[in-house]
Amino acid sequence: MDLIDWSILDRPNADVSYDAPSALPMNGRGVDTMATFHKFGSYVAPADEVRLPLGSLV
Repeated sequence: MDLIDWSILDRPNADVSYDAPSALPMNGRGVDTMATFHKFGSYVAPADEVRLPLGSLV
């Protein structure tokens, strides 16, 4: 069973809309991704964070 209704793609020029949080920088077409990255800066991981590379088996 699919969790996505793929029939929406059967319509030509189907627009997918969403409500972006007002704190995100916007441009004329939607969320300005680069401005968002600059606004929130780099992620700094806490010392006790554990990261597993893709393909890791646990």
